[in-house]
Amino acid sequence: MKQLKSEGVHLTATAIYSEFQGRLAIAAGADYLAPYVNRMVNMNVDAYAVIGRLADQIALEHASTKILAASFHTVQQVNDAFAAGAQAATMGVDVLHTALTNPAISNAVNQFTEDWESLYGAGETVNSLLK
Repeated sequence: MKQLKSEGVHLTATAIYSEFQGRLAIAAGADYLAPYVNRMVNMNVDAYAVIGRLADQIALEHASTKILAASFHTVQQVNDAFAAGAQAATMGVDVLHTALTNPAISNAVNQFTEDWESLYGAGETVNSLLK
């Protein structure tokens, strides 16, 4: 990793399962760390504690490394990863779909559209254009 960084290559240290791996990648200058959240959970590793400690280490060293959390099975895992200190996430379409199709969200958007259009007229919101 150090050799590639010296040549200007941007790097993501992937398959991070431990704080030790992450610290080595930070020291090597990785642009991103990709802790595999669900896989760590399955191994009885506290993924969020690892992310938090790595975020603390990055801040302590004033490193430019960012945490790109990965390997999720639920929306809550994504939320918890961000709460622990991740700055970005990669997830499957199924998790993203679940996050964006929550009935409460649809109801809120529909209510906002109805309220807006009652004041400013029909067809004036993005939601109404999508119907």
